[in-house]
Amino acid sequence: MKEQTESPKSFGSKQKSIKSSSRVSLVRPVSQIVLSFAPNPSKDEFDRIRTSCLIWISDRAGRPLPPSAWSGESFELEEVGAQRAGAVGIEAPRYWTARLDDADKQVPRRVWVTEMGLGEAPNKLLLFGVRLTCVTRGEDEEFTRSIPGFVRPLIESGGAMLDGRLIGSEPKLVSDQATVDDLVDLLCDPAREADVIVFSLPEGSSNPSETAIPALEVHQSTLGAAHVIILTSAASFLLSDQVGKEFSVFRQGVRTYVTGFSPEFDQPSKHPLTLAARIANWSEGGTQGYKKMLVSRALARSVAKPNREHLLPSFSAIRSVASRNQMRKAREAGSTDRELLKLAEEEIVYLTKTMQEERENNNELLKTADEEREEALQIAQQAKVRTEMLGRRVELLNERLRSFDREEDTVSIPSSLENIQNWCEEHLSGDVELHNRAYQGIKKSKYQDSKLIYSALLLLRDYYVPMKRNGGAALQDQFITKCNELGLEESATFSGDRWGQEGETYKVNYAGRKRLLDRHLKKGSSKDERYSFRLYFFWDDNTEQVIVGWLPSHLDNSMT
Repeated sequence: MKEQTESPKSFGSKQKSIKSSSRVSLVRPVSQIVLSFAPNPSKDEFDRIRTSCLIWISDRAGRPLPPSAWSGESFELEEVGAQRAGAVGIEAPRYWTARLDDADKQVPRRVWVTEMGLGEAPNKLLLFGVRLTCVTRGEDEEFTRSIPGFVRPLIESGGAMLDGRLIGSEPKLVSDQATVDDLVDLLCDPAREADVIVFSLPEGSSNPSETAIPALEVHQSTLGAAHVIILTSAASFLLSDQVGKEFSVFRQGVRTYVTGFSPEFDQPSKHPLTLAARIANWSEGGTQGYKKMLVSRALARSVAKPNREHLLPSFSAIRSVASRNQMRKAREAGSTDRELLKLAEEEIVYLTKTMQEERENNNELLKTADEEREEALQIAQQAKVRTEMLGRRVELLNERLRSFDREEDTVSIPSSLENIQNWCEEHLSGDVELHNRAYQGIKKSKYQDSKLIYSALLLLRDYYVPMKRNGGAALQDQFITKCNELGLEESATFSGDRWGQEGETYKVNYAGRKRLLDRHLKKGSSKDERYSFRLYFFWDDNTEQVIVGWLPSHLDNSMT
């Protein structure tokens, strides 16, 4: 199986140093967690969590918090000598939010902004979220992504759930069929918001301490932002049975399953795997460098969601809601116009200040995004050039192989489909690529002529690919002749515009976008899957190879 690792240079938070005169502020979201807690009949969990947050804020505020803060009332702390802090409480629905601007003790003009929210859901679950943001108004310096320190004891005290699953002080050990089933449910859960980082053990091992890097350290560094799993050797085989070898992890490898996991439609590279040898020789700092990358990537993805603000509304948004509630209650209580005007003026002052800050922050976020996008485009362009060079080298090697009159009958065709993935990687690489969805189709195959499946793939490699790459009537005639010999017909998947009626069935995710399986090989017209053969594919101009998206059965359409 190929390694789909994350780039060792892709995780850092260090940018070019920027003088304060060139920008007002540099704003970078660092991490975000959203947890739920079940109600505890013996104590007020809302009050317990809120008090833990207030203790943490009080230790850093520089001035004592007002007594009313400890009962959940709103407060603002902006005195000279104090760090900016505040909280807002709403009675119905019950919600409490707070913010602390904590000055960095090492880097001048850098502030760590921590926002936290605690609310009671209609199902009585407590929803708790924390977002950490780094705001720099001086020179930019590298920082390490982290989670605020008060989060860990809250989780370790018990009852915390991430994506509806209990989490605790240690990684979860997956060792048998039941726990593998639970893991697959988590991986495939469409509502999952957090990464799942799976550490596998050496062959034959069930000792959790034998991971390539300490899984416990990664768990503690991502606690609340990612699921960390340790997979025993025996469980690796069970996982492979359910998601396929190409999506499994074994022999001290580490795999990160990002959100939206679908073994039927995804490419393995979307969920990066790093093998043990690569981890041991990680180019950016060895195993410690790999651990830093793994943690940083998981935390970065926690704040890279388009629904980030929906999951955890900002402190300013909640304060505005509280101000409107206060104004409404004042009117209902019959407050004088002077009293209402004072409330309105206070709100205008706060909103003006907040709008200015958010305008600066949004502008800087856009600048940062533009800079990172430009850097990503340059990296992508460099990768494209390297890929094109490698592609030309591969094509030259293939031409040399063809010059030795390589024919498909020199390739041994297995009697079963059991190890077809290994066979494809050995004999088709560089010419024909099978999407993971195609392997899923093969696993479900009822087709009786397994030899034709191998022969059809070799047909694409030896005749269709040269025809597409080099063109010409002679190569086209050779391809048609070979199709006739095998009893196959190659044609468009649909006629006219009918493809638009088939939804997503005839599409696969490839290279970051959905591609239509617009061509197919077919044999037989029976609806019985044992006797009818179909192979759906498309030609990728960028890589100059065939991408097979499904075989060997007929895909459902509006007519079937």
